[in-house]
Amino acid sequence: MTVNAGTLTVAGVIGDGGSGYSLTKAGSGTLTLSGANTYKGNTTVNAGTLDISQATLATNSTITVEVAAGALLQLGFAVTNTVTSLVLDGIAQPAGVYGTVNSTPGFAGTGSLLVLGSTTPTPTNITYTVSGSALTLNWPAGQGWNLQSNSVSLASSNDWHTVTAATPPYPITINPANPEVFYRLTYP
Repeated sequence: MTVNAGTLTVAGVIGDGGSGYSLTKAGSGTLTLSGANTYKGNTTVNAGTLDISQATLATNSTITVEVAAGALLQLGFAVTNTVTSLVLDGIAQPAGVYGTVNSTPGFAGTGSLLVLGSTTPTPTNITYTVSGSALTLNWPAGQGWNLQSNSVSLASSNDWHTVTAATPPYPITINPANPEVFYRLTYP
C-alpha cells in the first residue's frame, strides 16, 4: 500500500485466507491498521510510517518485519507481539525484544516485538556405535531432525521414508539378511 501524504486508516481486517501474503508500506505518509489483522506473510515498511494498533503481526507464525532507513514502525498497542525475524535497515537482528522499550531505531509506540530468531538447527551428522548386531544412531536432540531410511525391505529401495517416533539415541538391530540399509537426517 502506498500512502504518499497524510494518513490512511484501514479499520477492517486484512486477511489472506492462510496463503501467507505480505504487506508492504510505501510512500512518505502514514498507514494506520486498526483492525485485528490475520494475514500471515511478511510486513515491510519501505518509507513513511506504518501504525499498527493491535498486536496482530502474524503472532506465532513466520514473519519478517523490515524497517528501511528513515521509515517508522509505530506499535500502537501495549503488549509484546511475537515474530520470527526482524530486519532493520537491511540487517537481520538477533533474537530479543525490540521497540521503544529499548530505544530501537525505526520504532515508536508502546508495543514491542519479541523476535524468536532462526529456528533452523545447526547442520549435523549422524553418529553411531555398533555392538554385535546392535546399531545405535545418535544426533542432537530437540532440534526437529527427522530420521529417514531407505530400507531395502520396502517396495522400492530408492524411496526414503521417515522412521516413526525416532529420537536419539535410536537403537536398531542389524539384520544380516538385509544389511544394506541407509539412514539420513532431514529437517522439515
